[in-house]
Amino acid sequence: MTDNNMKKGMNPLTAAVVGAAVGAAAVALSRKENRDKIKEKAKDLMEKSETKLTEVQQNVDKAKEKGKEKLAENLDKASEKVKRTRSSNKQV
Repeated sequence: MTDNNMKKGMNPLTAAVVGAAVGAAAVALSRKENRDKIKEKAKDLMEKSETKLTEVQQNVDKAKEKGKEKLAENLDKASEKVKRTRSSNKQV
């Protein structure tokens, strides 16, 4: 925002939307039943997130291990090629 806009304050339409959202949230949270539902949903989401995070970590660990194995194989192959090349150059 420019300095002029900062002096004017918030746009009335924006203020109305923000006010409506805050009001709706206040009404929703004012009922114990709604608060309990929100807490339960949050708890469920937390558990699902933890499960998914564990799965992702396991997949990353597996991929990392496969990558290490593949790298070791490729290094062995490259090393063998270098040895054969050196050996064949000595024979010439």
